[in-house]
Amino acid sequence: MYENKGTFSGINFMEPLFNALQKELIERHADAAEESNLGFEEDRLAMLHEEVRKELEVMADFCKECKPPKKKKN
Repeated sequence: MYENKGTFSGINFMEPLFNALQKELIERHADAAEESNLGFEEDRLAMLHEEVRKELEVMADFCKECKPPKKKKN
């Protein structure tokens, strides 16, 4: 994200990424609803919940406030 944004550029460069993430979210939500019979199959829902927890643990080191070091101009 930092590499693609210029100093005075707009935020439009993020729109394709946002749209792709929204599409993935909608698909995963629909799959989870179908797999768990809209949450009535509590065992399957618990398994899906655990999968999400594991994904979040992998991303635990992500920091919203952290920025990569700026490239110095030669």
